[in-house]
Formats: sequence, structure tokens, C-alpha cells
Amino acid sequence: MARLVRDKIPEIIRRDGKKAKTRTATKKEFWGKLKEKLKEEVNDFVKTENKEELVDIYEVLNEIYKVMGLSKKKLAEIRKIKVRKKGKYKNKIILE
Repeated sequence: MARLVRDKIPEIIRRDGKKAKTRTATKKEFWGKLKEKLKEEVNDFVKTENKEELVDIYEVLNEIYKVMGLSKKKLAEIRKIKVRKKGKYKNKIILE
């Protein structure tokens, strides 16, 4: 199964003496693979609670908002609006 990997992974594989067959994704394929990668990284974090998995999630999210045409500034504006409307998770409220 073809999967999205970070840019230096093929080089690392080759350095280890293995073969890495690669190609460049189309825009449509890249979008689908980013969403798959996000699920993968979130699942990894949920299982391990490892800080590096959080970094992987962050990296994938950075690519997602670029593909969506959003800047960090615009994302922060959208977040502010959502926080104003619905709040944060500060109070640790559980709805039953």
C-alpha cells in the first residue's frame, strides 16, 4: 500500500542499503493521503501518548491548512471565533 512519508524517508531507507520506490502524488491523491496520515498519527498518539507523535500530528496539520489555503494567522482567527462561541476545554466538563 502506497503511503505518504516525510521528504527525507526515501534517503534514509537508501542509506540503510534498502530500495525505496517513490513517486510524487497528484493534488487529489496528496489530499487523500494527508487525511489518512492524520488518522494514522492521531491513532499512534492515542496508543503511545508520545510527544513525537504530537509533532507528527502538527506537521500533517501544517500541510493540511496549506493545501486548504489557510495561513497560521487565518487559522488563529477562526480558532478565536470558535472559542468565543463554544469555549475551550479549560474546565474539563464532561457531558453525560
